[in-house]
Amino acid sequence: MGGQVDTWATVRTDFAHVKDKTFREAADGGRILSMQGLVFTIRRDNTLTAENNGVLYNGKQYNIRAIRVDDRNIRSPYTIIEGVEGVAV
Repeated sequence: MGGQVDTWATVRTDFAHVKDKTFREAADGGRILSMQGLVFTIRRDNTLTAENNGVLYNGKQYNIRAIRVDDRNIRSPYTIIEGVEGVAV
């Protein structure tokens, strides 16, 4: 009895420029973890949040690690989303 069921619904569909990226994080004991992920660049959207959202790309689910504006230009017309495939958040 009880338990949790995760469901996803499509909130929006966007065109994106997609590229591979390796993310590195420090872990307990000073070890470095590497995770393969993708970076999605879409038209700027200030309403996006990483909480309770994900990206579905080529049939795979990506958890959002970060959402930011292009570092080189604060007035950039693009939003950058960093995603990692199938990792618990």
